[in-house]
Amino acid sequence: MSVKALVVYGLGIGCHAETVKAYQLAGAEAELIHFNDLAKKKTKINDDVQIINFSGGFLHGDILGSAMCATNELANKFELIDFLWDFSEKGGVLYGQCNGFQLLVKSGLLPAFGNDYKQQTVSLVHNECGYYRVAHVPHKVVSPHFAFSGIDDLFYLWCRHGEGKIEFGSSTSSYSPEQITEHKAKIAKHVLLSYVDPSTGKITEEFPHNPNGSEQGIAGLSSSNQRIFGHMAHPEVSVLDHTDPEWFKKKELAKRAANADRAQPVGLKIFKNIVSELS
Repeated sequence: MSVKALVVYGLGIGCHAETVKAYQLAGAEAELIHFNDLAKKKTKINDDVQIINFSGGFLHGDILGSAMCATNELANKFELIDFLWDFSEKGGVLYGQCNGFQLLVKSGLLPAFGNDYKQQTVSLVHNECGYYRVAHVPHKVVSPHFAFSGIDDLFYLWCRHGEGKIEFGSSTSSYSPEQITEHKAKIAKHVLLSYVDPSTGKITEEFPHNPNGSEQGIAGLSSSNQRIFGHMAHPEVSVLDHTDPEWFKKKELAKRAANADRAQPVGLKIFKNIVSELS
């Protein structure tokens, strides 16, 4: 039986067509489902679907901040949070990129300390640089995860977002310094990816290698069961060789080395890993 992915679209979501193509290139069946139809079809989803993907975009125009309107709809209007958590507990995968990652975080599904997904415990706020940032950003895998198996210690993915800074608390929040310290200790168990300085290989909070100023250099998170995960980067636009800014250089080096088997694009490898895990 082939792996089937549902890619959510509508209400300002973008990158859904690219994400469908990424899953298809990875060997899965993939089709679009409108955000509003998740509720209508949820009783049938478990039968033949292994992946629900929330891709990047601008849900509801980010009117209340990234993904907040959609989070309220999932929790209140559609009552979908419990369903999505149960979907992951039964072995299904929930994967979110950029706006999709923001949705998973603000809904409480990530990081879900102690499997408590009923409340939001961290946030994603405006980039420290003060503007929407588009860049090919260096990452590293912090915790072993099937989606990033066999990927180089240092790899690059495209980022393009305005609200990607992971924050544990602020001067206006109700969290005490002690609670923030506790949060940081807990979240360490859920960190999936980090931004790194490519010259040192070390995790960084410094711009430009950290494009948003995310605390502790966190680029992505995973749930305890690893079935819910996401990050701010866009792997769906890194599934083809020529989307790499160094494509011509790598192509020429491979040619000179008489090596026709150039490294597989990292974005494609991520999607292939996911499909392989569920096959």
